[in-house]
Amino acid sequence: MGHATPTAERAYEHVKDLILDGTYGSGELLTEGQVATELGVSRTPVREAFLRLRSDGFLELYPKRGALVVPVSVGEGRDIMQARLLLESFALDTLAARGHEALRRVGADLAARCGPAATPR
Repeated sequence: MGHATPTAERAYEHVKDLILDGTYGSGELLTEGQVATELGVSRTPVREAFLRLRSDGFLELYPKRGALVVPVSVGEGRDIMQARLLLESFALDTLAARGHEALRRVGADLAARCGPAATPR
């Protein structure tokens, strides 16, 4: 699989985050249309995100029905969130050490990739 489009990446992160925080519960059936509507995007990037989430073990895909959220144990969820926290903290510390201009560039890049949701208020 090649590089995901920014929209597919956003769909991937959206669904993964909602699985990890329990908004999408274990055994819940998601549809491309449902997620596309939530994000205001077409179904194509959502389909790409679903394929990636299947590869990562978060979803089971059922053609013409949707995607079933694979159960994540409390321990697995905690481990994933702790790893993410460590990685994100390290990334922020590294970026902060590079100075204000580096922070500004990353902020502009995030805004370009993620749209208004990533723009500081």
